[in-house]
Amino acid sequence: MKKILFSVFTLISIGMFAQKLDVRWSTLVEPGVGKSQHFIPLGQSDEESFVGTISNSKGTITELVKIDSDLNNNIKIKLDFEEETTEASFILHGRVVVFTSKTERNYKTIYARFAEGNNLSEPRVIIKNSIKGSKFHFSAAPNGKYLGIISDAPYLKGKNEEILTWILDDQLNEKRFYKLALTNKNMKVKINVPVMSNSGDLYIIKRYKNGSDNNYYVFSINEASERHQRKTLTLMGKRIADLVYALDYSNHLRIAGFYSSHSYNVYEGDFYFELDNTTKAVQFQQNSFDGSFLIEAEGKKNYKKYGGLMNFKINEMLLLDDHVYFTANHQKRIKLDEGKGETMQYVKNKMVVICLKKNGEPSFYKTINLNQESTGDYGFWNQNKMLVLGDTLSVLTNHKVNGKIVLKQTTISKDKSVQTIELSDIFLLKEQPMGIDLKNIKALKDGFIAPGWNIHRNKATIGLISTSAKE
Repeated sequence: MKKILFSVFTLISIGMFAQKLDVRWSTLVEPGVGKSQHFIPLGQSDEESFVGTISNSKGTITELVKIDSDLNNNIKIKLDFEEETTEASFILHGRVVVFTSKTERNYKTIYARFAEGNNLSEPRVIIKNSIKGSKFHFSAAPNGKYLGIISDAPYLKGKNEEILTWILDDQLNEKRFYKLALTNKNMKVKINVPVMSNSGDLYIIKRYKNGSDNNYYVFSINEASERHQRKTLTLMGKRIADLVYALDYSNHLRIAGFYSSHSYNVYEGDFYFELDNTTKAVQFQQNSFDGSFLIEAEGKKNYKKYGGLMNFKINEMLLLDDHVYFTANHQKRIKLDEGKGETMQYVKNKMVVICLKKNGEPSFYKTINLNQESTGDYGFWNQNKMLVLGDTLSVLTNHKVNGKIVLKQTTISKDKSVQTIELSDIFLLKEQPMGIDLKNIKALKDGFIAPGWNIHRNKATIGLISTSAKE
């Protein structure tokens, strides 16, 4: 891969309602980071540099990139270790660390290396004697002071499932090892998601499929307790169709999502849990959608036919002013005439925004018309992102229009009114139309960092996005 060169940046300010958005871009990157590779920002290190990773088409991390605060220069560290596979990279309490795995005989070993200037430190063994074929998942606490690691044991016929768990501090010292022995049968496909909190509590969200039913559990493990705690997520006469989660400032786990009665493709209402570090449900609420909201989102014909949200996909959750926000998109694929050179069009035509109070009761439901259409890129430019800009909730969406990417910002104010404006001018760099990779926006202490691409995704840039004080 050719070396990425960052040089002079541009600075553009544009008024956004009561906020001013500042976007600072580096110049275009030389070709080399293309459609099959992905730059994913990690954040800002103690060295004041911005750090990210480059992954190949298989999702394997191949390089670590450190970019100076002026976006003028970068250092690339190749992650090519003999007989080792790069598993993950994080910023822990300001220090950049890279984790790799190596299979030795019948076991797997996890190594860690800290990035020190232009080099990596000597490898340090973090985990050893994990069963060959195990799959590792990592989660760093938001404050960077703890790291949670879980290992899914490989499928063994007739044996119950086991999850090995580790809680490490920011120096990678082991604070707790725990073997989570489950009563359910081992499955070939497992969905276990670790969530590490700032207080050192490790949550594990598990989906276990039993026939056609999705069963969800939450486990919590910490340094002090002798045993794990477990919560089965059950609803009143309904089935969980999909969910999202976020940690709050008290290190409680907030979980929200949609439920259904029969088909998992039809969402009939929403639910909400707030779990403390013992997985006790501090709050629980279940709400059915009313007809007016479903007619607004689906139209009268589909409302009468389905009685719920049909073919929506849940996105993400944000916490703001003691309220819980989460979104879902209506999306579909349309097969095109092959004679036109394209075989599939990707469409996202609507988004629903769900706002719940701290106790889980509905605050409001909103429908946003997206009208996103994309061909030839597997829907890459049909991205959207929910952000808090200042004290206002905004939804950013990309749109392919006349050979360029147009960014739209939809703001939902405190009086629940909705406004949408176009922000395409901030993505012109040397008259080259650019689009922001909304999927990979990373929050910083002051603003955000994100990759930017031209429409063909064969040239790239990096940008800093911030909001100034109200005018």
